[in-house]
Amino acid sequence: MPLEGHPDAGALEATARPRVLFVDDEQELLDGLRLLLHRLRRRWDVRFAVGGSAALALLAQEPFDIVVTDMRMPVMDGAELLDQVRRLHPSVTRLVLSGHCDDATGRRAARVAHQWLAKPCEPGQLVAALERARVTRELLCSDALKRHVAGITRLPAPDPLIVELTELLADATVDAGAVAELVSRDSALTARVLQLSNSAFFGPTQSIEDLHEAVMRLGLATLAELVVEGELVGRLEPPLAGFSLDEHAARARIVGRVAGALLRGRPEARAAALAGLLSTIGRLVLAHSALAEFASVAAAAAANAAPLTQLELGAFGVRQEVVGAALLASWGIPAHVTDLVLHSADPGPTQPTGLDALVALHLACGLTDEALGGLQGPALDRALLARLGLEAQVSAWQALAADCVAEERRRAQARRAA
Repeated sequence: MPLEGHPDAGALEATARPRVLFVDDEQELLDGLRLLLHRLRRRWDVRFAVGGSAALALLAQEPFDIVVTDMRMPVMDGAELLDQVRRLHPSVTRLVLSGHCDDATGRRAARVAHQWLAKPCEPGQLVAALERARVTRELLCSDALKRHVAGITRLPAPDPLIVELTELLADATVDAGAVAELVSRDSALTARVLQLSNSAFFGPTQSIEDLHEAVMRLGLATLAELVVEGELVGRLEPPLAGFSLDEHAARARIVGRVAGALLRGRPEARAAALAGLLSTIGRLVLAHSALAEFASVAAAAAANAAPLTQLELGAFGVRQEVVGAALLASWGIPAHVTDLVLHSADPGPTQPTGLDALVALHLACGLTDEALGGLQGPALDRALLARLGLEAQVSAWQALAADCVAEERRRAQARRAA
């Protein structure tokens, strides 16, 4: 979901139906998709290409909103195709529809794909993915967001190593060894990891000097907090009265922990937790791009105990989640994490079907605000929870959020005492 405009953006906006290009090396599979999607012909303009070269040729001739590709194709695989789409047509949303592939190929695809759908894919799941892609594009092309793009482009970009580390921390299959190897390339980050792992909070019985052991002791979730807060969010600190960066960071940590805990044991838990840490980075972007307006909003929220999210939307005409997602996309943060941040305030239009990473993040934001006794983000979408049959679990999740708040307060005390 990059920020750069599509060279054919005008044509895209003039198209009544979103345009989708499916790519596979098997004509029979494309024919099956054609039949499957025939009933949606009034909602979607769907085209098909056999192989990556044919897809790129078609993209050069006509504008598309979404590209959906298989991974295992000869000559040009899906990851290479999507990488070229990302560079040549940056506003096109990129999806993978593929069966199993090796870990290396999967990681290549994860860096350039907004979403991965596994074959065989249920028709409802495919349609829901296309709808989410449509909603995403509409949000990121809004006029209100464009008014803040100039401010976003003036912000510092993170070190490429930090972006690569963020990708690893969002990967459900990565181990501590790979993370430690990457951390070792940055001496300052290595020092912080070793310092924190030897702190009294983690109760070490002996000093740790091995980086791999330090990463193991901290855990990848805590390391993600360190990277996000120190290397990403830390670059955007706004000098504002009435706005506490410490409180902002503490809430983000809690949201990340709650999101991860809601999905404990599931592959998507790590990405949801990372998205939680980044879920309000757009608020800091607004503070940089429109400092005077944001100062008034923050002061009004503090004085009237009003929901900050509503005041922001009224003042800027865009949710901070949309602004944050735009920044993360411009930085090259993994697309599936960016997508979670983008839709966290209002997951309903993306048609979730259960407790997935997006619903867990939405829950984590609302539950955290309830536990903290304020409303920084949107209230829980109770109608969505009812539709998904999740209402009965809310009380247990509220207790989980309260535990995470208590844990954050214990950690804060330990940091102050250190």
